[in-house]
Amino acid sequence: MYFLAHFVYTLDQHDHEQEGGRVKRFPADRLYLWHIVRLWQAERALVICKPRQMIITWLCCALALWDALFHRGVLVILQSKKLDDAVGNRLTGSGLLGRCQFILDHIPYRELLINPAVLKPENDKVESLTFEHNSGLLPIPMGGSQIRSQTASGWVCDEAAFQQDFEDAYTAAQSSIRGAWALLVSTADLSDGGFFRKLYKDMPDA
Repeated sequence: MYFLAHFVYTLDQHDHEQEGGRVKRFPADRLYLWHIVRLWQAERALVICKPRQMIITWLCCALALWDALFHRGVLVILQSKKLDDAVGNRLTGSGLLGRCQFILDHIPYRELLINPAVLKPENDKVESLTFEHNSGLLPIPMGGSQIRSQTASGWVCDEAAFQQDFEDAYTAAQSSIRGAWALLVSTADLSDGGFFRKLYKDMPDA
């Protein structure tokens, strides 16, 4: 929580009034965010139905980065419907990995706090982020095949309700992230069916 309040900056393209620009400190005054953090610390998996503009995705990315940045041997999987959505762009703070990289780039006094990040570019795209202490963040597209091939410490699955293969990914994750944490989030109309709704309503066998 201290990391979120003092070292995390986000990018809000919608804010036209902010005097200091659209790069701003994480909104530590929003109490619902602290409730989510406390639940994340206590529970292995959280299913979150998020409204837009509530900074939930930024929160998930900040928690994923914190885990990989300050703990040895951590692998966090960042999953979205398409690989481009999972990778994103560090300059615009888009996508899951892009938001993690944006946060990393804007940590105050980062050179004094952390070891330099080792980036692995592939096809002119940064498709993973690794650190010298053998931890990293790995973006993947929807589906269970890539999760099955990994042993992960954490799993962020964004817009899960819109991933046709989300149930397969969830099934695959049961073995690959056993004992780890999961943040399963989506903007969704919960009146519709689907596996994400079943998880959110706590009725996976319905």
